[in-house]
Amino acid sequence: MGAGTPNAAAVNIVDSGGKPLTGGVDLSANQLVELEPSKSHLVLRNVREVIRGGDFMKFIMRFEKAGSITFNVQSQIPAYDDSPSLTY
Repeated sequence: MGAGTPNAAAVNIVDSGGKPLTGGVDLSANQLVELEPSKSHLVLRNVREVIRGGDFMKFIMRFEKAGSITFNVQSQIPAYDDSPSLTY
C-alpha cells in the first residue's frame, strides 16, 4: 500500500511510466514481485543524504493485511555509479 524511509521525505510507488499507483501493488502469496524501472517501482523524493551503491537503507513497507514491516534494503550499484562503496 505504501512505503517510507528516514532517508527521504517521501517514497512513491509508481508504474513503469512513473505515474503514481495510489492503490499500491498487488502481491500474490509465495510469488516474487520485483520493483524495477521497467515495471512498478519505488521512487524516493527529496533524498536527505547521499546513497551509494551497496549502502543499506531502512524501509518501512505498509501492507494491506500484514501492517507495517521494516526492511534493511541494499541499494544496487548502477553501471554509471563510480562512487566508492563500503562493500568493496
